[in-house]
Amino acid sequence: GAVTNIIKHAKAKCVNILIYEEENTLLLNISDDGIGLARNVSDGLKSNIGLQSIFHRAKLLKGQAQINSNDKGTEVIVSIPLVFKN
Repeated sequence: GAVTNIIKHAKAKCVNILIYEEENTLLLNISDDGIGLARNVSDGLKSNIGLQSIFHRAKLLKGQAQINSNDKGTEVIVSIPLVFKN
């Protein structure tokens, strides 16, 4: 979802993808220097099925997702626990 949106809409020149483990948590950080969501998604996240799927998939894995966006770019942060608690 995030990379597809960058390719289709962001008009970005640079994309960074970081995947790392910290304190038993898998972290995924995707950021770009594009035009941001406010200018390319008319109703924000509600109208974007691709970005909503990020939240849904993170929740299925007991994780969290966060999206920060402004006119200087967008950052998607997903954290997934590597140790599951019942």
